Amino acid sequence: MIGNIYPYFQAPNYGCFFWGWTVTTDLQLSLLTPLFVIVYMKREWAGHLLVALAVIICTLFVGKVTIDNGLRAGPFAEENWYLFGYLFQKPFFKINTFAMGITSAFLYMKILDFRRIPDEETRKAKYPWINFVHHSTATHVIMFAVGFGFVLFNLLIGHSAIAHPYSWSMTENAFYFTFTRLFYVLGIHMILFVFFTGGFTFGKAFMGRPIFRVLGKLCFESALITPLMVQLIYSQLPNGLFVQFNKVLELGLGNVVCVMVASILLYLIFEFPFKRIIDYTLLPYCSHDEVLHLVYVRRKTNSPTNLAYSKSSILQSTILTADDHLVHFVADNVESS
Repeated sequence: MIGNIYPYFQAPNYGCFFWGWTVTTDLQLSLLTPLFVIVYMKREWAGHLLVALAVIICTLFVGKVTIDNGLRAGPFAEENWYLFGYLFQKPFFKINTFAMGITSAFLYMKILDFRRIPDEETRKAKYPWINFVHHSTATHVIMFAVGFGFVLFNLLIGHSAIAHPYSWSMTENAFYFTFTRLFYVLGIHMILFVFFTGGFTFGKAFMGRPIFRVLGKLCFESALITPLMVQLIYSQLPNGLFVQFNKVLELGLGNVVCVMVASILLYLIFEFPFKRIIDYTLLPYCSHDEVLHLVYVRRKTNSPTNLAYSKSSILQSTILTADDHLVHFVADNVESS
């Protein structure tokens, strides 16, 4: 719970379970979720204001710590001995992106509410901007292109700093640590928002395949294992490492391969068998799948499209029934005559 806070500064080779900082940080940030949710539920404008203040204050704090400690965008500079103990593992340096995630979840709930409204005119009146985005292909294309551009830019911008850690000025390093994480998360949210509002159906269908769900689970497990491997590497020397860019690339790819293998083994040894055991033992008594499916079917049945289809079907069946009666009546009269 506090392994990433006490002691406050932790070198990459000591501390209380320091390699588990990703789980610890996620848990600590999740404790702030009720505060943002309550504010959003009380007043939407107050929620947006709280998020804006959190983003601005945290971003300025990140820039100050970067300058005060001389942190470099190249991860293998000597000054980055302090990078792990400050920017990486402390939850209050990630509040800005956490707050952006809360806002995205709030917008997604609005989209779900928009979809539940059966009448098109009511939708348009209550959520005009969501209705506009749903029906604007140009907006989808622009948002996806800009979001994808942000993601690529933030992934590739540090190339020269990794190759030569001291080639950037401190101003450039400060801008890098201050804004890259923000714009990366913003790009991801813009891409997801396009998916949420009905755009890029090919991408949704492609990413919805089972193989990507499996890879998503493996990525999460990889994220839990990677810090441990990085810590073992950093623990070999009292200060930062100095290697060339190709060695950095080999180190990163080697970590990815090793972590993927370890993740597959974890999945096969632990997750898969335990999931099967739960499916056959506890799930039949605890699952709400049948109830949720029934609610889904009822909503689908009561949707405007299906209601119109049902009315037309009833009308057609009524007409056919009347025609059948007329035919039988004529046939009976012909036989009797």
